[in-house]
Amino acid sequence: MREIKFRAYCSYDDTWHYWDVYGDYPQGIYGGISEPQQYIGLKDRNGRDIYEGDIIANKYTVEYQEGSFVFTYLGVSCLVLTHNIEVTGNVFNAKERCQNENNRPPI
Repeated sequence: MREIKFRAYCSYDDTWHYWDVYGDYPQGIYGGISEPQQYIGLKDRNGRDIYEGDIIANKYTVEYQEGSFVFTYLGVSCLVLTHNIEVTGNVFNAKERCQNENNRPPI
């Protein structure tokens, strides 16, 4: 059975908060909390958990669509079918990266 875990990003203090389905939603988070992002049940090639909102290979975003986790790039989605992938960031870091590079999207 797959682990059911979540995380949320707090932009106020630039931290991640993690919990599982049996734990309580984190308390004491002030300002700028993201929507919860779910663990997809896979790890990347470095053993890092993969969550919704992660960026894979600097271009694919992990999303949940129609009952499945998919990678999306330029509006095209494909199913997550491999373990030989690497998490290179998340949607929150990508926004900062875009702002730092004259608003160009990450490639």
